[in-house]
Amino acid sequence: MALFIISIILTVLSAIALTAICALWVYKDAKVHSEHAAIWALLSIMSFPIGLIIYILVGRQKNSDAPTFKNHYKIPTILLSILLVASIGLTIGTALGDGMAGFSSVRTGSFSRSMDWYNNGHWTFNASRANGRITRNPSLSAAELNTVFISSNNSEGEVRLILSQGDVEEIIYLSDNFSGYIDMSNFNPGRIRMRLIFDAARNVNTSIRWR
Repeated sequence: MALFIISIILTVLSAIALTAICALWVYKDAKVHSEHAAIWALLSIMSFPIGLIIYILVGRQKNSDAPTFKNHYKIPTILLSILLVASIGLTIGTALGDGMAGFSSVRTGSFSRSMDWYNNGHWTFNASRANGRITRNPSLSAAELNTVFISSNNSEGEVRLILSQGDVEEIIYLSDNFSGYIDMSNFNPGRIRMRLIFDAARNVNTSIRWR
């Protein structure tokens, strides 16, 4: 989760810096190659990178005697572009890598005002009414098997968790209020199927974490 937040911050900061430096170049370049430098710079900021492309293709008048894109603009532009691409890739990679196995869930039944959230070894499910099942398939390491903690409560109905891996299956009843660590000694490191089953449950708040 921390890496994901850092990657988002880097993406935003690098995008802002790249936009600013390109707008600065447009402003200075337009003073020589075009008219209305401030307007072109503002357009570059508001619609980056489209505004920059429009200026280069349409607004910039060719003049061989005019100064061109200086090296002291090229270097930071290239570095910021690399940083932006890398931070975007990191953001996508951490989002997919962190939860690809458990990020997308499979649900059947009826749910009202529900929220299903999974990130960084923490799965939370909330619903005002739940009648059906929701399944995830996270991969747990040997260390994580020893730290599986469940907190669950609901006002009505029944809630149970079914853990399965190969021929091994365990059922944990979570109705009313449940809080505690789970004995996962019968499971091996790797993919574990987690199924939350709801029978006419109301005001459900279930949290499962293993990191």
